[in-house]
Order: sequence, then C-alpha cells, then structure tokens
Amino acid sequence: MGITINDYAIINVYNPPRNIMTILDMGFLSRFRRILLFGDFNSHHTMWGGRSINPSGGSLLSLIETNDYVMLNTSFPTHFTLVGPYVWNILDLTILDCGGIF
Repeated sequence: MGITINDYAIINVYNPPRNIMTILDMGFLSRFRRILLFGDFNSHHTMWGGRSINPSGGSLLSLIETNDYVMLNTSFPTHFTLVGPYVWNILDLTILDCGGIF
C-alpha cells in the first residue's frame, strides 16, 4: 500500500512470513525518484541485527546495496516471538532512497 506525492513514494510493505520476497518483487520501485519504504518485511538478515539470514533477507539486502538505499533502523528489536523459543528479532524495517538529495 502506498501513496505518491510529486516524485515521492511512501510505501508500506507486508511480506507474509513464509513468502520468499525477491528483488524482482520490488522492481516497481525504479519508477520513483525518492522512496520511503517501511513495514513488516519478514526478512531476516544479520546486517540489520537479525539472528539469522533467510532468502527474503538476502534479496532485500541486495536491493538496498544495488540502489544505494539507506536503512534507518537501529539494531533495536521490533518483534518478539510469542511461541517458543521466545526470541526478539528485527522484522519491521524503514528504508530510504534519497534520490540524490543528500
């Protein structure tokens, strides 16, 4: 779900836990000059403080690196598993593409 205002796109993402997100799934982002992308990606990766790496996490990291996006998260956990084993993780992410404004 998202909105565009002039050349800005603000997009909320929900990637279901068992869905493997690929870089092709996010190809539509190339239409926008500036992007604020946030939501529950269910993408695990140690680069943003996750405890493991899953395929969606690898795809998301590739998207970030390929496009010089900026991850605004700290390593503060955003999700607590309520079914054992009880662990914290970072699944809710905020990503910014400044479009060369910085």
